[in-house]
Amino acid sequence: MRQTYRIIGLAALLAGLSYLVQPFVVALVPVVFGTTEMVTDPAVLRGALWLAFIETSAFLGVAVGMGLLVVGMDELLDSPGSVLSRAHLFLGIAAALGWLVVASAATSFGQEGRSVFFQAQALDIVTGAFVASLASGIWWIGTALRSRRAGIFGRPLAVFAGLVGAFTLLPSLFGLPWGLLFQIPLFIVLGIAFLRRAGNVPPQPSIEALRA
Repeated sequence: MRQTYRIIGLAALLAGLSYLVQPFVVALVPVVFGTTEMVTDPAVLRGALWLAFIETSAFLGVAVGMGLLVVGMDELLDSPGSVLSRAHLFLGIAAALGWLVVASAATSFGQEGRSVFFQAQALDIVTGAFVASLASGIWWIGTALRSRRAGIFGRPLAVFAGLVGAFTLLPSLFGLPWGLLFQIPLFIVLGIAFLRRAGNVPPQPSIEALRA
């Protein structure tokens, strides 16, 4: 149990801190390239491989963190294998896969890849963000309800997770995945809360101790 709490806490912090890198990159790019316009010229961007590395690493961190968080929460909730619990798990995995698609898009420097990715105007490039937004929004709402019912989340954290899930889901229904930004503070708060809780959970006795 302690290990599960610790994994969930570290995974949430990994996702939150990785995602927090993206707003800084967006703010840094105009300064680096000396322009206030969105940089979409592939010829210019090919000379900034560090940008692709940072963005890919950031989104990959979100994907890995989200995936571990989903699996850890599923184990903590001790899902009985019902249709709803399986759907909840699959939605979380879909959200993590969506972030993997975003990470792969961040490595593209082609005219139809990198420039459109920065503009975020073509659904074929922002599909990953849309899937992550839609799936994670529903997953967070389900997690808030199930975790509150199981006594894993207190009321404040459950309300916070439910609201973030709603604010993530609703804009995505209109093709706008920007509600994902609300998940940054949720990841960080959840990570800190679960790491603190992991320190308060008594360790389980080993098998050798039980046999003795």
